[in-house]
Amino acid sequence: MICSQIKTKQHAMHELGEPDDIDFTDSGQEKWIYKHTRATSKPQNFIPIVSLFSQGTDDIHKKVVLIFDQHGHMVNSATTESSGETRLGIAE
Repeated sequence: MICSQIKTKQHAMHELGEPDDIDFTDSGQEKWIYKHTRATSKPQNFIPIVSLFSQGTDDIHKKVVLIFDQHGHMVNSATTESSGETRLGIAE
């Protein structure tokens, strides 16, 4: 996992880019949050009549949280992954 290879804020910025959100913990440590969603179209999206009534995507959501101390060194990290779906159409 890439999180175990990251040691500093500069390394995180190089490997992952700008974080989606930056926050601070109660103890003053900086928390960087990265989010990614991959959506895969459902097969019924491509059937002309059926897609009017029911369409959507299967979604995978990933979140990475990196905690840095006051010197810019990573002290903790966490990752989560969840799945869901998005539904559209008259029948939904």
